[in-house]
Amino acid sequence: MIKLLIANLEEANLKGANLKGADLQIANLEGVNLEGAIVVKALFINTKGISYKMRRDLENRGAVFRDGPLVLA
Repeated sequence: MIKLLIANLEEANLKGANLKGADLQIANLEGVNLEGAIVVKALFINTKGISYKMRRDLENRGAVFRDGPLVLA
């Protein structure tokens, strides 16, 4: 599993990246490009910078969103 806990990915170009199962808890995703990224089972928990439209797109591609307590494993 890719762990990107508390990562600052502001303005990162992750176009086409394989983020399958990645842990993105508390990551800063402001301005990030996730076009075509593989996000199946990627955890977006308490992330910053994801618009409603982007969230819906990522959920449709298999991403998991949750707001609330951290799930550190």
